[in-house]
Amino acid sequence: MAANRPGVVAGLLLLAIAGCSDKPSENRATPDTARLVKNLPSGRFQLPTKHTPAPDFWIELPPGYQVKFVGRLPSDEFYIFRSDDPTLADSTATSPGFLRIYMGTVAQTGLDSRTTFTETGAQLMSYHTRWREWKEPTSGGKPFYVAEIAAQDFFQTTFPNLKKTPLFLHIYIGGTDTTQVAALMAAATTLATTP
Repeated sequence: MAANRPGVVAGLLLLAIAGCSDKPSENRATPDTARLVKNLPSGRFQLPTKHTPAPDFWIELPPGYQVKFVGRLPSDEFYIFRSDDPTLADSTATSPGFLRIYMGTVAQTGLDSRTTFTETGAQLMSYHTRWREWKEPTSGGKPFYVAEIAAQDFFQTTFPNLKKTPLFLHIYIGGTDTTQVAALMAAATTLATTP
């Protein structure tokens, strides 16, 4: 997987989660649990940053989803997936729907120069942006639906204290189930800096 192109492969979610064992690593750290907000409403999750100056975020997720912090220096990264996602048990399966949120120093995109995509407007907090959406084939023949926001100036325009910080936001959603992909797109727009 290239650093700036997450790409879509059948076992993407499994590889991402499996590659994130809970063993200590000099490049990976769990967020400071002292900062975690307790007693959040059902479906509300904190995305605590560890490696970047980005603030912690909170997100409202559909039922059945969970968050895994997979950040490594110098980035913060979160995978959001259902506990019944088939890719967790079968590396040949394709995820029906997952969400990846990346905050880091390298611009990210899932697009390549040959990809045809559509764009629709979106808003993250006070930041106006666009969803880029496209389909990719899978080995099983089902289309894999992808939506991304590659916001190169989100932090600089939204947070005055980060105006000169080279920090990028990438939101990447993929899956074979259009209902799950749409629900995750809606969830991504609930990102906020308050619980």
